[in-house]
Amino acid sequence: GDQLYLFEQRPDENQEDADNFGNAKNVIGSERLFEKLWDENDNYIDQPAFAKARLFDMFIGDWGRHPDNWRWAEFDLGEQTIYRPVPRDRDQAYTKIDGLWPDLAGGYRKFRHLQGFNYSIKNVGAWNFPGRTLDYRFINELQLEDWIAMAKDLQGELTDTLIESSIRLMPPELFRISGETIIAKLKSRRDDLQRYAKEYYEYLARTVTILGSEKTEKIEIEVL
Repeated sequence: GDQLYLFEQRPDENQEDADNFGNAKNVIGSERLFEKLWDENDNYIDQPAFAKARLFDMFIGDWGRHPDNWRWAEFDLGEQTIYRPVPRDRDQAYTKIDGLWPDLAGGYRKFRHLQGFNYSIKNVGAWNFPGRTLDYRFINELQLEDWIAMAKDLQGELTDTLIESSIRLMPPELFRISGETIIAKLKSRRDDLQRYAKEYYEYLARTVTILGSEKTEKIEIEVL
């Protein structure tokens, strides 16, 4: 008692009975996923799904998206196996960061992601810094129009009614403190999702990462 806890489902291995994890027969961590991608070039990431998940991170202000904060649901499609993202560990969502020291720390490159959950993201590339390890590798095939399409799709799903009803599920004691403010910030961030998508695409496009496997492969690069 008198403690604050975060309870969450932690999917691993067989999840055939879990509709919320796509009834996947196997769910693995990021470290194991890298091994799978290296071993076989018929293993793929569902990049549109991952981009959409990353946009949702921006929507709720969850900047702590390092590799261990993801699981990957495996789906056998016959000639290839595709892995879809399962986000976990939401302990940075709605983070409130204010005061002198955080402001000073934000001036250093290593800490520029410490922007706090505000009405907008000041620097999308810097804010996403902790997620760079996966983003450079797992969203490297999408074009700008793909990012915009994912943002539009998410905006259509995140209606005012959905946002309001979801936040009102908070305990009344907590909602009275910050509920209305969180609702207003979520609506503002939702409305900016297409801008975030464009800015982050342009940020990632500055450095292109090309993944290979231990199989014999031929990679052709055309610079336009």
